Amino acid sequence: MQPVLSEKDSTGTSADNGVSGVEITTDGITSCTFHNTVTILGCTDLEALNPDEFANEDDGSCEYPEGADIAVAKTVNDATVDVGQTVTYTVTATNHGPEAAADVVLSDVLPAGLTFVSDDSEGAYVGGVWTVGALAIDGSATLTIVATVNSGTEGSTITNTASVTSVGGEEDPSDPNDGNDSASATVTVSTPGNPEQPTDVCPNINGNQSTVPSGYHQDGEDCVKDSSGSSSHHSGGSHHGSSSTPPAGEVLGAQDVCNFSIDTYMRKAYPKNNPEQVKVLQSAILNGLMNSGLVVDGVYGPKTEAAVKAFQLQYRADILDPWHITNPTGIFYKTTLAKAKNLICPAAITPIPADLINWSQNPEVAH
Repeated sequence: MQPVLSEKDSTGTSADNGVSGVEITTDGITSCTFHNTVTILGCTDLEALNPDEFANEDDGSCEYPEGADIAVAKTVNDATVDVGQTVTYTVTATNHGPEAAADVVLSDVLPAGLTFVSDDSEGAYVGGVWTVGALAIDGSATLTIVATVNSGTEGSTITNTASVTSVGGEEDPSDPNDGNDSASATVTVSTPGNPEQPTDVCPNINGNQSTVPSGYHQDGEDCVKDSSGSSSHHSGGSHHGSSSTPPAGEVLGAQDVCNFSIDTYMRKAYPKNNPEQVKVLQSAILNGLMNSGLVVDGVYGPKTEAAVKAFQLQYRADILDPWHITNPTGIFYKTTLAKAKNLICPAAITPIPADLINWSQNPEVAH
């Protein structure tokens, strides 16, 4: 009996057959050990789209992704904000390949509740469309958007989303991975409660006085106006002199005359702004006290708003703290007006308003 030295594999392809360890006697084959090596053609690259785990010889049939995988990331600098505060969004677009992208475009439209202030981008950002342009493999581009939180958004959640709208790969203008084509950032707008009033050191006077005003001193638990030649720096206890305690309910310093002509609330683009009073604000307060360098034109625009914010930060203890907020609003309103009056007319002290109601909830002003 002769051993079989040739066979076909299951696919019909010729196999490399052989025989080893054969012992032959006169009576025939005592034992035979056969070995068989089979070649299976297919895609052997496990990183391809169609790898064949059984293939042992590559036949060039591997398929690979095409296009440019643009991944979007988005962050915001503060997740809890107040009305009037500015927020900064940062958007990053990164090309993970496998091709370079020729024309990357993203959409990032600010949602209701936010007002655009400025942007800084690689490319161009116009009307909510960010045109990045060409983006190499592993390359990235960044866009920052600064916006202001609008009044009327108290207690709401605002979500801002950026999404890829065009890629423009060299051969295939598609994005092979749409799972990372958009990203969002969310802010929550605070709802101010009824602010706790500071300790009133002059309970005999209308309003809430956190400190003894200049020209007055404490006599027991009350504040009285200094008499001629007396000092305003008196300690507590009885005061023996010719001064008298104002009747209960009298506004501190009301008998003093001061030429301060602002008696309305104002803010940027508010249709009821009084141009003449805006001029007083610009000249006497912002330029006179803060050296803001504003053009006195009676227009409450972005520069005047920015100067008011600086004024609020300068005197935050009297303007922002009563509201329990830390960020300036740029609105010339209640505590800001009271502080301005007290600086211009220190002898006619205006108490801190007790009715601290938000602008958007105040029926006396237009929304």
